[in-house]
Amino acid sequence: MRRRQFLLLLCGGPATGKTSTARALLRILPPDYKAAHIQTDAIRMMVYNRRHSRRESRMVYEMLRNCSKIALTNGYSVIADATFTKRKDRQVFAKLAHETGSSFLSARLHCSLRVAILRNSHRSGSKFVPRERLISIHNNYEDDDYSLVLDTSDMKPEAIASLLLRELGLEAPVSPRGTVTG
Repeated sequence: MRRRQFLLLLCGGPATGKTSTARALLRILPPDYKAAHIQTDAIRMMVYNRRHSRRESRMVYEMLRNCSKIALTNGYSVIADATFTKRKDRQVFAKLAHETGSSFLSARLHCSLRVAILRNSHRSGSKFVPRERLISIHNNYEDDDYSLVLDTSDMKPEAIASLLLRELGLEAPVSPRGTVTG
């Protein structure tokens, strides 16, 4: 039986656990599931290899949409990992899911500003976000249209991934002891 593919948006500011959750989700997806983890961070580094302007950011989101469409058209589910601060960016992806007949889930991952700053302080290189930018994103998020909102302050990525699988109507493989495996 062919599984219905999904388009999952992992939304949230820097250091909220989007990438860690996406990686955990890929580890626990059923083994026969084809899924692609597509990140705006990776696209930015491939194309610009530096901080970017608003215009360039628009182009990165368009590339994310195009890559997601190609993956969905070829039978892959997509985990789109991006900040998605603007409602209109999320709506474009909801429309894409509808056009491709894919299940859609948008999950806002958030944590307190204190936790985000602490997590960000452990980052280096292109992963590090300047404090002022992190605070600006945290304070200027356009909320209200998520399928699910999760506070990641005290949640492990594996627990978030398991919850997301259930929301998508999938189950993580279970070991004989009843724990999630991956």
